[in-house]
Amino acid sequence: MTEPAAQKYDLRHHDMRDVVDRVEQMLDVRLDSDTVVRKRRTIGAATNTGSWVRIELRGSERMTGPVAGQGWGLEAAQALTGVARPQWFRGASWRGEPLRPGTVWRVDEVELILGGDPIRTKPAWLEEADALPPQWWDDLGASLKALAATDTTRLAAPDCLPVTAVRIEADVRKVFPEVADLHPENWQWTTAHADLGWANVTGPRLWITDWEDWGRAPRGLDAANLWANSLGSPSVADKVAKRFRPDLESETGRIMALWRCAQIVAWGQSHASAYVRATVEAARIVEEL
Repeated sequence: MTEPAAQKYDLRHHDMRDVVDRVEQMLDVRLDSDTVVRKRRTIGAATNTGSWVRIELRGSERMTGPVAGQGWGLEAAQALTGVARPQWFRGASWRGEPLRPGTVWRVDEVELILGGDPIRTKPAWLEEADALPPQWWDDLGASLKALAATDTTRLAAPDCLPVTAVRIEADVRKVFPEVADLHPENWQWTTAHADLGWANVTGPRLWITDWEDWGRAPRGLDAANLWANSLGSPSVADKVAKRFRPDLESETGRIMALWRCAQIVAWGQSHASAYVRATVEAARIVEEL
């Protein structure tokens, strides 16, 4: 499979001043350098007008591939109701040529989040997650329930690639070749955020951010993502498993959890606690399946 152009860049390690300058000119705002948050494919910062600006990188192949035509995630997420997400104000996009060939850029100006910071940006983030109050979990459950019930033609596309049965089965069997038929014809499909981790939720007040990948996905993907993102802390992982048991214990949800374990084992380091727990949990899930 050809590497998507967007995956050739890591915005945490490239000089993006030309992109930031263009954004400030387009929106007639100034970005606060003290608030800048850099991720692999996005840059965010507060503005001098009291909003938040989010810059997103995509490969141009996403404009013509299987997820072409479904729009930009953050703008499209305005159709969602009952979900804790920031309001969208305006946006623009442009091609990256000639400086960054094969790329497309998007900027969105949204509501500035108040009352919470992304949990994974905090020094002791797993401890912060473990200490979240029951109301936070209730709000997250209500948001994911409303999201799952949303009817959409969008297809979830984490890591710049659409979620398909072929992709999931290939990832699982690459790491766990002993797995029997996963019966994708029986999978339940819902609507998911598709990148739900502790970097994309805030506390103590819940906001769910980074909506570029949302769309249709197998049931339990969001719960499996958050659970897998918590494997470094058994108590947090167990809280996620208990809270989202109906999804994670469904046949499709088990497969989503196994998929995420396969990704951790394939990408992780054997000495890491999350890697060790993922191998143990994967063995359990394979036996259950």
